Amino acid sequence: MMKWLLLALVTVALLLPVTGAAESEDRAQQEDPVELTREVTDQLLQRIKEDRDRLDGNEAALRELVDELLLPHVDVVFIARVVLARHWRTASEEQRREFISAFRDALIRSYASALLAYDNQEIRFLALRDDPAEGDVRVRMEFVPHEGEPLPVVFRMHQRGSAQWRVYDVVVENISLVTNFRGAFDSEIRRNGLDSLISKLKSDDPDSELVDPLRNDENNDG
Repeated sequence: MMKWLLLALVTVALLLPVTGAAESEDRAQQEDPVELTREVTDQLLQRIKEDRDRLDGNEAALRELVDELLLPHVDVVFIARVVLARHWRTASEEQRREFISAFRDALIRSYASALLAYDNQEIRFLALRDDPAEGDVRVRMEFVPHEGEPLPVVFRMHQRGSAQWRVYDVVVENISLVTNFRGAFDSEIRRNGLDSLISKLKSDDPDSELVDPLRNDENNDG
């Protein structure tokens, strides 16, 4: 459960808009990605604390919150192409659109309720080792549970065609979210086809391993 909570929390925290879209893009160009991430994380945690009573048990409100915070700041199309790998090339335009929509909505459903499990665990940000001028950075942090060792997290972010930083992978304890999705999706497509994968992503099952590739490790988290 800890890795699932961690992934939900830090993914949405990282993607929370600081201001309006235009101003946010301006600031993303000027700011160190670590400082930007630290600021938006603080804002997200404050919002969860303030709205916990309203969000608790309100699945629709949770999904709206994640939808609002996530989508403008994640490179959904890039991730979709990577996780489908060779299957992207053989998919029709309609299948590509259906997959992107189903994948996005499945992630929102899967991780929204996990946010309410946050209980003031510490998040430590580490110094940036990469040069933002290169347009591709790794933002490193540690999620510190109330008991046990800190869990390392790396956000891979890039700038493609605009000044706005967008996430294209999350690595938790050296486990790449994108790599795990790619393996799970490839297996499903090989067995049953791409349309079957899309249908399962639309099934509204938050426990599906297809939308939570770290779930297999939960029993080892304690």
